[in-house]
Amino acid sequence: MDYQDQFDLRLFDQLPVGVVTLDVDYRVNRANLFARELLRLEPDVDFRTLIHPDYGKAFDQLCQNPSKLAIEIQFKFGESSLYTKVHMPEAFTLIVEDTSELIALGRQLKTDKIPERKFIHDLSNALTTTLGYTELINMMLAEHSEFSGERLAAVRRYEAEVFEGLKRADAIIKNKKQGAAQQFSAAIPLNRKHVLVVDDEAQITEFLSELLRARQYKVTAFTESIEALEYYKTNWAQVDLVIMDQIMPEMSGISLATELLAYDRSQPIVLCTGDQMLIEEQTAGTLKISHFLSKPIDINELTEMVSNIID
Repeated sequence: MDYQDQFDLRLFDQLPVGVVTLDVDYRVNRANLFARELLRLEPDVDFRTLIHPDYGKAFDQLCQNPSKLAIEIQFKFGESSLYTKVHMPEAFTLIVEDTSELIALGRQLKTDKIPERKFIHDLSNALTTTLGYTELINMMLAEHSEFSGERLAAVRRYEAEVFEGLKRADAIIKNKKQGAAQQFSAAIPLNRKHVLVVDDEAQITEFLSELLRARQYKVTAFTESIEALEYYKTNWAQVDLVIMDQIMPEMSGISLATELLAYDRSQPIVLCTGDQMLIEEQTAGTLKISHFLSKPIDINELTEMVSNIID
């Protein structure tokens, strides 16, 4: 292997996406480091055996009509699985992106919305009952001009149910308003803590930014590590915390952290990575990254970590 081949091989392994080439029988011919680790690839394995049965047809269609447009593919590994976006820009060449983190974040967001759904459910129940009794009263009014005895007792009972239903609805709305007031009553601090977020996935960057801003932090976000570094060079004294991904195309999280710590050795940094070996190496090494966050990111773990570091 000459120098050029070695250089190309190193670049191939450093790509922040998975690249896999298959032979005509769909067996793995070549895969870069990202793909090997992401999909747990073994040499010469039949790639189709790794795909969840529910996505087999979609993969077959992609193979029949290669396209740069991505499709979702789920891979299975025993009891666990992984969601990805897969492109096939040309026959037997796959580009694989890990989307499991985005899906995990989406599920956590849905969980966060459960109280909102409960509010709507409780209010709907209270109003449905109330409207039902109101309709009964209207029907009796339409059928009878005078009320006495059992009919009068029934109307009074229905009126009482309507009144109780309206009180329940009113209480539900007041509790909701009080909860909102408690959540947003505090004034936004004049000297908010400043968090720098760096992740090449625009959706994750936007999500983390909104999450932190909702907790009254000032956030500056970048999807390119080089731009983040240039910003930090002139604003490092105003940055209280840096949250960054490890796998980025221009500069890895470790490389970016090295540059940032050259300006401020005490800068708190949270590195997001799923590589446990990397965490152990850095913990034992001389580069003092303050904290590590396992991927896929857990919202509660992240917010608690941020609060413990800078609040």
